[in-house]
Amino acid sequence: MRNVEAETGSVRIVEGFRPGTVVGGRFRIVRKIGMGGMGLVYEAIDERLDRRVALKCAKTGHQMSLPPEARTAREVSHFNVCKVYDLHRKQGKNVGN
Repeated sequence: MRNVEAETGSVRIVEGFRPGTVVGGRFRIVRKIGMGGMGLVYEAIDERLDRRVALKCAKTGHQMSLPPEARTAREVSHFNVCKVYDLHRKQGKNVGN
């Protein structure tokens, strides 16, 4: 999947996962549901827990921004904020609890 986003007269290509792709040996991508400044968000199925989840993936250059964001979000309890259950890096390596 390729998404083209116009920014101040230039064009930036954002690569993403295709539906059906399994990420980290666990999360099967259903569809892309959003894109922001730091990353892309996908609806996915956690095949270990048989549960629908949101999977946020960092854009190039923002890999170090997501762990602090995830730790902060983990402390928030509100119906408009997704719960954070796990944090992974490429190749499925765990980067935090």
